[in-house]
Amino acid sequence: MPLDTIKVLDQHVFVRATTFVPSAVKQFRQEYDRLTPEQQSAVLAWKSEKQPVSQLQQHSSVQTVAAHYAGVRLQQGGTSAVRYRKDLKVLWRESIQKASADLPAVPVSARGATKAADPARQSHGTRRAALAWQHTDEGTALRMGVRMAYHDEQDPVLGFSPGVRLEAMDINWQWSGGDGVSLEHITWFAVRSRKPRDAFFQPVSWGAALTRRRELLGDDWSLVHAIDAERGVTYDCAAWLCHAEALASSLWGGKVNRGLALGVGARVGALYQGQYWNIDASIAQLQYLQGESGRVQD
Repeated sequence: MPLDTIKVLDQHVFVRATTFVPSAVKQFRQEYDRLTPEQQSAVLAWKSEKQPVSQLQQHSSVQTVAAHYAGVRLQQGGTSAVRYRKDLKVLWRESIQKASADLPAVPVSARGATKAADPARQSHGTRRAALAWQHTDEGTALRMGVRMAYHDEQDPVLGFSPGVRLEAMDINWQWSGGDGVSLEHITWFAVRSRKPRDAFFQPVSWGAALTRRRELLGDDWSLVHAIDAERGVTYDCAAWLCHAEALASSLWGGKVNRGLALGVGARVGALYQGQYWNIDASIAQLQYLQGESGRVQD
């Protein structure tokens, strides 16, 4: 259910209570963060098949975390499902149900606590208005925008996973003395997921967007329709998310050559999302192979 809907229902007392349940992967990460370094090493050794599951029986808290991870991998399926099903049976035979009470009192990391925040109660408002002033070689302009929902990389991260973008109806326009008011872009829908890869999970980063935006075609700016897609990998780099993606784009309408332009490219960058500051540094190149006369976009 959309966050705005939950908030409105809660404010008008149409619901008695809301309960946020983190995903199985988030719960596993929280449990893993509670382990001591030695216990974490034991889980990693078992996961890497450097020691059998039978050697985990001396630590009930390690058994709990290992069983949770095995359950997640079973849900995901794949070629390793047989191994984790067998190990899970061994762990449950050792009365793993009561092991959660023996977890050591190690503080949960800030990352785990952030990911478990209830988006309905601890996140930012999903509507946003923006006002900016810009000066370029072409002159000075006032830029305005409004976004109806929900979240992008420049919003506070509390209540959302880092590296997530989910936008709908993001409209930007600008006013300049010479050209008056002009539409810059409408993002009908955009989604992006940059989940970092680690020793336990290797997710693929991906994204897609449907927009109508202003592009420089030849010597003139023209409004065109666009579909953009990306696929890549993301890694934790201390407080940053380092990412690399392959890009694909298609443009049509407006003054696009031959009616359709198809482009491919790549992007690398790093994203920092803090409580008060967000920094997104990236470099990309997009080469249009059809239409636009092989135009390169940086």
